[in-house]
Amino acid sequence: MLGQGSLVRSAHSAPVSAGVRRTAQIPTKQSDETFDHLHRLIKKGNRVRVRAWTAAGSDANLRNKHGWSLLMLAALHGRTDIVEVLLAAGADANLENTFGDMAAGLARLKGFDRTAEALERAMVGDGV
Repeated sequence: MLGQGSLVRSAHSAPVSAGVRRTAQIPTKQSDETFDHLHRLIKKGNRVRVRAWTAAGSDANLRNKHGWSLLMLAALHGRTDIVEVLLAAGADANLENTFGDMAAGLARLKGFDRTAEALERAMVGDGV
């Protein structure tokens, strides 16, 4: 979905070619390959591997060049368990991608109310 050469679709816009930047590129500490690998783990619901990755000191707020965070990906897939792992590791529920989307809004858009509620609690500081 977010790999090189693919299309990225915001909830509020038409498809945008992955090669077109709407804002300045957001720097990442790890590579795009790391982000793509973690996306696959999140999509499959592999919270054990995601937890191990964060426990090793990796950045729970890792983002791709379009500003999509791991928390946003977990929200899009309705992975409340992984949302909780990422929040416990310090992920910021208030981040926006380059399209202005936040994780809680993406979860609501996809109908994942339980996931959205966990994110909304984190946004106001009540935790998971």
